[in-house]
Amino acid sequence: MDYLKRYVAVSFKMSEDGISLTENVPQIIAIREALVNLLVHRDYFDNGQAAIRIYRDRIIFRNPGAAPFPNKQILSGCKSVPRNPNIARVFRLPGWAEIAGSGMMKIFDNWRAAGYVPPVIKNNEPVHWFTFEFSEKVPRLDYEAVSLAKTTRKTTQKQRKMTGIILLLLQDNPALPIP
Repeated sequence: MDYLKRYVAVSFKMSEDGISLTENVPQIIAIREALVNLLVHRDYFDNGQAAIRIYRDRIIFRNPGAAPFPNKQILSGCKSVPRNPNIARVFRLPGWAEIAGSGMMKIFDNWRAAGYVPPVIKNNEPVHWFTFEFSEKVPRLDYEAVSLAKTTRKTTQKQRKMTGIILLLLQDNPALPIP
C-alpha cells in the first residue's frame, strides 16, 4: 500500500482529532480495496501472476482467474464468495475487508467521490483474466455550466457588496432620499 500511495494523487485531509493527517480518503480506500480484491480473489491454481501495473495516467490491477459473474452483475453489488476465504479472513481482521460482495461498490463509489471517471473492468477478455483499471482522468466538465456558475457567483458577490455599502450609507444618513 505504501508503494501504491506514491502513485495516487491524494489531497491533504486532517483526521477527526484535528491534529494528524488521515489517509482515509476516497482514492486510498478504492486502491486498498482493489489490492485486497486482487489477493482475495486470485486464482492460485493458475500459472499466471497477479500484477499491478503503474502508468503515468492509470493503475491496472490484473489477476488470473475471471470473476464468476458478468460485469453487470458485479457492479450491481451481488453477493460473492471469496475465492480464498482464509485470505479474506486475514484482511477482515485489521478492517481492510468487509462483507463479501461489497468491495466493487466500495471501489466505484470511492473513486467517483475522489472526482475521477469510474474504473474499467475487463472480465475474461480475451483470456481467463480479471483486470481493473483506475484512471486519474477527471470527467469532462460542462464548460458552459462552469462559466455560468462563475458569473453568477461574481454577480452575487458584487450585489452583496453594493447592498452592504448602501446599508452603511443609510445608517449614517437616515435622511438620505431613496429613489
